[in-house]
Amino acid sequence: MSSDKKTNQVEQKNNDQEEESLSNNNIYFPQFLNIILHVKSNELNRDINSTLHKILKNKVEGMCVKEGMIIRDSTKIISKSAGKMNITTFNGNITYNVQYKANVCNPKRGQMLPCFVKENNRSAVICYMDDREKSPVNIYLHKEHHIGNVNFVNLMPEDKIMVEVVDSAFEYLDTQILVLSKFIKKI
Repeated sequence: MSSDKKTNQVEQKNNDQEEESLSNNNIYFPQFLNIILHVKSNELNRDINSTLHKILKNKVEGMCVKEGMIIRDSTKIISKSAGKMNITTFNGNITYNVQYKANVCNPKRGQMLPCFVKENNRSAVICYMDDREKSPVNIYLHKEHHIGNVNFVNLMPEDKIMVEVVDSAFEYLDTQILVLSKFIKKI
């Protein structure tokens, strides 16, 4: 096999791997987490697992917790304790310790993210991932950090780009993670 064919195959393999990593986002990581759930006495029924899962979904999905943002429809209960009634509160609630698995989004410094340009205003380019309305991250690329970059200046809404995470921040129960990034290239 000629060296040109080998080079083309290697380049194709690298392009395929890059496209696979772009489609694979790699910002969602499965994690095992613990939570204490309270079930009201009027919510008790024969299928306690579905009741606990419904309460868990309402409490954590689409929200930021200590580990990052819990992605919607990604929770699965792994185990639960026997229910305990706290007789000192007089409310009839049953308390369960629940271990669950969920996909968590928490971009780290230096991580590469594919995203779409949402808006290009005077001070920054604002981007999103996956879905414009339900993006787990709000990505900001400040123009003052990209002075002289012609490719950055010409970005238009809906352009697909690759960025590098500089920093991220969120607070408990936020519905999005704020990500400060650096423009790498247009895809």
